[in-house]
Amino acid sequence: MENKSFKAGNLAHCAVYVRDLQSTLDFYCGILGFEVCGRYHDDTVFLKLGSMVMEIICDGKDHREENRGELRHLAMACENVDALYEYLVSKGVEVEAPGVVTLDDFAPRGCKYILFRGPEQERLEFQEIF
Repeated sequence: MENKSFKAGNLAHCAVYVRDLQSTLDFYCGILGFEVCGRYHDDTVFLKLGSMVMEIICDGKDHREENRGELRHLAMACENVDALYEYLVSKGVEVEAPGVVTLDDFAPRGCKYILFRGPEQERLEFQEIF
C-alpha cells in the first residue's frame, strides 16, 4: 500500500524496559559502545550507536512476564561478527549456543549472526550480511 503523505522505512528507535538503569548503561555503553544521546526525566535514557537509537526506560518493574506483543529480539548490523563474538565472550557476555551461526541462504551471499542476552535478559543479535 502506498501513501504519499508520509515516507517510512528506517527504524527510529526501539524501547526496552529495565529494572536497573546503571547496569543497563554499563552494558550498552561500556561493553557495546553506545553513547548517551538524550534523557527524558530521570527514568528514560536514549542511547545511540551508529544510526541506531535505543530508548531505555527504567520503571523498576519486571516486564518479562508481560510479554504479549513484545519483540523477539533486536538485531544490530555489524562487521566481522567473529571478532565481535570473541570480544563479547572476553567480557563475560553469555552468547547463546551454538555461538556464531552461518546462513548461506540468507541475503544474496549469506550472513553470520550471534544471539546473546543483555542485563535484563533482553535478547540481542549482531548480524553480518555478506
